[in-house]
Amino acid sequence: MQWWTDFLDWLGSEDGWRVLSTAVFPFLAILIAGVLAALIARAAIRGQIRHHDREYKASAVATLIAGGRKAATWNNLSTGEQEHYEHLLSEAEVRVRLLPLSGSTLAADWAAHQIAEMKRNSANFSFQADQTLEEFRDRLIEWQHRPGRARKLFKQDLERWKFDKPESTDPLLDRQREWAASQVDSAPAERESSTPTVVTSTPTTQATPLPTSALAPAAPTATTTALPAATATTTAARPVDTGSTSASDDPSSTGPVDATEPERVTGAIDRAEGIRSGVRPEHDAPPPVTASAVRQRIAPTPDDER
Repeated sequence: MQWWTDFLDWLGSEDGWRVLSTAVFPFLAILIAGVLAALIARAAIRGQIRHHDREYKASAVATLIAGGRKAATWNNLSTGEQEHYEHLLSEAEVRVRLLPLSGSTLAADWAAHQIAEMKRNSANFSFQADQTLEEFRDRLIEWQHRPGRARKLFKQDLERWKFDKPESTDPLLDRQREWAASQVDSAPAERESSTPTVVTSTPTTQATPLPTSALAPAAPTATTTALPAATATTTAARPVDTGSTSASDDPSSTGPVDATEPERVTGAIDRAEGIRSGVRPEHDAPPPVTASAVRQRIAPTPDDER
């Protein structure tokens, strides 16, 4: 015990106190501060991890509950919506299985069984599907708050379902499910067929036949346009076929009709229309007259008179 007595004497000396105050006490203070900082950091990190796990778990459970709500009305969904929610349910089930919590696998198996049950009862027993949905929601929320107790309940249900006898398939229920599925598939086609089609019709204008009196041009009057002297001279100098005129004017004549008669009538009508409008047809213009012919007409010679 001599060494212990010597140690206490050294601590009570001035040298011993100097060593304690300059080395031992600061070292102990730093060590204790480091331990406290590590404990605080660990608690903060564990709190962040628990918060993240709680949010991740709540998100997975909310996705399962939303999918179960759609599974309760599964036969009222279209084929595209069923595929979409089937994908969401599969993803939510995988997320629940990957949760680092006790009983996550049991919870995922129990949820998959309940969702399949709701899908099967959605076409026949809507009230039973609603009851299953309420139980499904309450049990998942309870598992989120108290995982240990809910895990035992999940395990009991799964063991009971293993020994339950499968329900006998009723042909009437199968036909009802097929009918509900066909109604959902035919709903988009009916909506497309019931869409009103706007047909734009172009109004057609039919030509109304005018009376013959309206089509025939009016006969030219003598007071409409004064013909020049050259035109009168040319008309007077033109030979007139008396035989053809008398034959055409005589209604009792039974001779053949001239084929060019309609053309002459049409030409006369066109010329009359041109005279009325002040436009002279080109074929009615008088031919050019030479200077000698003009002198003969103005001052005829005795030979011309004979």
